[in-house]
Amino acid sequence: MFPLFSGKAMNVQKAKNLIDGISDLPSLPFVVSKMLEVTADSKAAAPDLGQVISMDQTLTAKVLRLVNSSFYGFRGQVSTISHAVVMLGFNVIRSLTLGLSVVKIMGNLGNSKGFNYEGFWEHSAGCAVCARWLAKRTNYDPPEEAMVAGMMHDIGKILLSEYAAGGFEKAVRIASEEGKLLAKAEEQVFGFNHALVGMLLAKGWNLPALLCEGIRFHHEAFSDKESPHSEIAYLVHMSNLYCKEQRIGFGGDRNLPEDLEPLWRELGLNKQDRTDLSPQLKGEVRQAETLFGIRR
Repeated sequence: MFPLFSGKAMNVQKAKNLIDGISDLPSLPFVVSKMLEVTADSKAAAPDLGQVISMDQTLTAKVLRLVNSSFYGFRGQVSTISHAVVMLGFNVIRSLTLGLSVVKIMGNLGNSKGFNYEGFWEHSAGCAVCARWLAKRTNYDPPEEAMVAGMMHDIGKILLSEYAAGGFEKAVRIASEEGKLLAKAEEQVFGFNHALVGMLLAKGWNLPALLCEGIRFHHEAFSDKESPHSEIAYLVHMSNLYCKEQRIGFGGDRNLPEDLEPLWRELGLNKQDRTDLSPQLKGEVRQAETLFGIRR
């Protein structure tokens, strides 16, 4: 299991206390929790997963809409969840179902004045699309795991903005006035940041460890050489930086390294890869927002 923190230690207990003190903490729907159980069972088959997800007709419709979109090219050929599992695999359908569910849960939260929620969700969708593209280029399989980690990487911000609104507003103000990374401003205010809070929420939901790590280390994967992270953490980190650079949405700050080229090289990518990504990204972001039910 990955460590709770790396580099400079944060106050993990304070973050846990915040989570534990929330009486109406968002929870995953029963169907999604059951789906996680099924996908963790090595003996489960496509009909088992299809039966569970099909208990929620709205979720089923959303998953099938996504599977039949141009993201996959089936164009209306997949009519059941069981068929989708056969065509795309357990992990892909699990990732898509999680992404759709988390967007629905977190999309109704957020209570901080001065925070750009529209920009936040555009940035999240951008990171999802970018992470999926990078995963394909670096042969990470399945790329949907990276996509959902990209979509979810900042859920801790939503939690802080809903349940610690005053402190979060102060952190947003500090980040803006002092040109700081929002995560660093949060550490100044709370003693921990949104990445840690998001990971604790994801762990509480029993989400796969790789998704938890992608959330936890999306600011640190490249900078912390002492603690190697999984590939998904690097993909989400790079996606976050690239979307900032391209000004796709707004996650709370514009803080960037002076030169991203060394980070691209760490992923085994080059300038041509970067050039190839840019023109298709923004169009796919709009599509992802629609497919995942993001309201703007």
